[in-house]
Amino acid sequence: MRTRPLLPAIRTRRVVPWLALLPLLLAAIGSGVDDDPPPDPAPETVEVEIYLSNDTLGDPCTGEVFPVPRTVAADDPLTGALEALLAGPTDAERDEDYWSWFSDETEGMLRSVEIVAGTVMVDLEDLRPVIPNASTSCGSSILLSQLGTTALAAAEGASSVFYMIEGDHLVFFEWLQLAPPGHPLIDASNPAIVRHGNQWYLRDSLTGGPATTTFYYGRSGDSQHMLCDWNGDGTQTPGVIRIIDGRPNWLLRNTQSGGSADHSFIYGRADDRAVCGDWNGDGQQTPGVVRERADGTYVWHLHSWLRGGAAGVSFEFGQDQYPGELPPAWPVVGDWNGNGYDSVGIVQGHPDGQLQWQLRDATVAGAPDWDFVYYDGAIWGDHLERHTPIVGDWNGDGRDGPGVTRASGAVSPQWLLRNDRSAGFADHSFRYGRHLDIALSWR
Repeated sequence: MRTRPLLPAIRTRRVVPWLALLPLLLAAIGSGVDDDPPPDPAPETVEVEIYLSNDTLGDPCTGEVFPVPRTVAADDPLTGALEALLAGPTDAERDEDYWSWFSDETEGMLRSVEIVAGTVMVDLEDLRPVIPNASTSCGSSILLSQLGTTALAAAEGASSVFYMIEGDHLVFFEWLQLAPPGHPLIDASNPAIVRHGNQWYLRDSLTGGPATTTFYYGRSGDSQHMLCDWNGDGTQTPGVIRIIDGRPNWLLRNTQSGGSADHSFIYGRADDRAVCGDWNGDGQQTPGVVRERADGTYVWHLHSWLRGGAAGVSFEFGQDQYPGELPPAWPVVGDWNGNGYDSVGIVQGHPDGQLQWQLRDATVAGAPDWDFVYYDGAIWGDHLERHTPIVGDWNGDGRDGPGVTRASGAVSPQWLLRNDRSAGFADHSFRYGRHLDIALSWR
C-alpha cells in the first residue's frame, strides 16, 4: 500500500486589516521629510504708470508728461494702462494740476491693442467729436505724448507706437494734421525693371544700385509686363501678355523666379492695355483691360478671377485728349485713398510737357476724385516719349502715389516719385536701370 506523502506543516498567522495600518504608513512616509509650502498665488493686479500733462511741472506743448500710478489686471497690463489713461485723471490728480485730453467721456474707447514686431498697435474708437481741439499743433503733441509714453512704459520689448481710429491709420493722422507714417504691416513699393522682354531686375529700396532679385521669365517678344499679387500672399510677382494667334494669353507666376506659369488664360483683345488690381478688396490682384474707342474714350473691363470670360464690371473713365498727336494717355491703377481697394486713373501728356493725373476712387464711371499735374517736362526740356508714368505706395502708408521715370539718352533713367496725389516735388529721386528698360514697381 502506497503511503501518502506527509503535507508540510501549516503555519498560522494573524491577518491585520490594511486599513488599520494606514495611519502608521502615512506617519512613516511623512517622518523626516520637510513639507514644501504651496506656491503663492499669481498676483491678480499689478501697478503701472500712465502719463499726464502738468502745467506746473512742464510745458505740455513740448510733449512733457509725468507719471501717475494705476493698478490694473496683471494678465494684460498694456490694455489696462491704456484703458486707465483713456479714463482720465482722478479728482485728486486734477487738484495737483495733472490733466489730460482724456476723461470719463473717452473712457472705454480703446478698441484693441497688440504688439506686432516691436510696434504697439493702438486702435481707438472715433474720439474726434469728443476732443476736437486735440488736432491743433500743440494738442496733437500732447495727445501723442500721453498715449505713446503710457503705451511704451507698459509694453515690454516695444519700441514704437502706431495709431488707428476704427482700424484706419489715415483717419487718425489726418485728424491730427500730420503726415501718416508707413504702416508696420504694409510694405512700401520698390523699383523693378524688365530688360529685353524676359530679364527681371527687382530692387528692395528706393535707391540706385544693383538689383537684389533677378530672374528670367517670359520671352523677348511678350507684349506687356506687370507685377501683381496673383495669389494674395502679399508679394507681387510677374505676369506677361503673349499674343498667340492674335489673342492675348495671360501667363502669371506666383513667385519671383523663372519657370512655368501658375495661371494661364485668354482675356481681352490683342490691342487692349492690360492692367491688374485688387478690385474687390480681398487681397488678390486680378486682370483688367483698358480699351480705347475711336473717339479717344477709355473703357475699362475688370475681372475678379484668374481666368477668361466676361468682365465683372465695365465702365468708361478717361479720354485721350490728343489722339494721333501725342503719345496716348496712360492707364494706371492704384489704391488712391487707402481703403484697400484698387481703382483707376489716366495720365495725360500735354503739348507743354506736363503730365496730368486724373484718378478715381471707385471702379465706376464718373469725374476724377484727384486731378493734378505731376512732372512738368517743360522744366527739363524733355519730350513726352521719354516719360513713363508709374504708380506705387512709396512710403508704405497704404495709399499709392504718382511717379515718373525720365530717360535721357544712354544715362540711367531717373525715377521721380511722390508720396501724395498732388502737384509738387519728388519725395524720392534716384537712377535705376537702362534707357530701354520697362519700368515697374513691386512690393
